[in-house]
Amino acid sequence: VHIMDDMIKRALDFRESKEAEPHPLWEYPCHCLSEPQQILTFDFRHPVPPHPVRAEGSIELRRPGRSHGAVLWMEYHLTPDSTVSTGLLKPPDDKGDCCWNPHCKQAVYFFTSPDCRVPQGGPRTVSYTVEFHPHTGDISMDFT
Repeated sequence: VHIMDDMIKRALDFRESKEAEPHPLWEYPCHCLSEPQQILTFDFRHPVPPHPVRAEGSIELRRPGRSHGAVLWMEYHLTPDSTVSTGLLKPPDDKGDCCWNPHCKQAVYFFTSPDCRVPQGGPRTVSYTVEFHPHTGDISMDFT
């Protein structure tokens, strides 16, 4: 399998290393090492802002394991009692098992370091910068 991993890494390094790829995560066994965290908010009741919308921060990895990437999705809060999620259908359980929406694909940003391990004894963090460019509709991102 490492031959395929090396080929994919070279392709990502060549072109798309700062982009998220759509994947139907319900098909893959995976575990959340962190709790879901809101990164950007869009209020569709207002016009699109003329300037880029940027968010920076960090995510604490609370569960032990190997982290391969970050997953992004949208949640639409239609009314105070009605939310539609294109990602997790419910919060991860204590072990980090995920229940992904099978009718949507989630955006996966693969880390360039394939061996990001979270130790048993202490938390680690992943820093992020995400920016929405309203003129093009593009979202640039970086996770380290």
